[in-house]
Amino acid sequence: MPTSQRSSWLGLYVLLGIVWGSSFLFTKLSLHTWPPFGVVFLRLAIGSLALIAVIAWRRLPVTKNWRHWALMGFGGMFMNTLPFSLFAYAQLNVTSILASIINAATPVMTLLALLLLNGWHSDCARGLAGVRRE
Repeated sequence: MPTSQRSSWLGLYVLLGIVWGSSFLFTKLSLHTWPPFGVVFLRLAIGSLALIAVIAWRRLPVTKNWRHWALMGFGGMFMNTLPFSLFAYAQLNVTSILASIINAATPVMTLLALLLLNGWHSDCARGLAGVRRE
């Protein structure tokens, strides 16, 4: 890979890591002033306003189908509101570093849980290595 390509995504990757990791620090700092659910509301409100601004700026179409909105709301509750609430509540008792490490371990824990529930089979090693059998 040429150096220019590597440096172009590397800077964005580092920036993403800083933004993503600092969210736990800002949550911990916000908990000194706000209750956990207030922090979650503020975090989701800021994110929603940012998305609305991008949609308006790019003039993207917005669905008017109520089922789409219901599905997005349901997904948002379980993929954003619930985890953010649990992490904010947990950060009353643990450090932001530990909370971010636990969050980063989620994919590994999911894999272990799936292996525990489904058992190990011959394609697991290939799947873990990222090799697909044709």
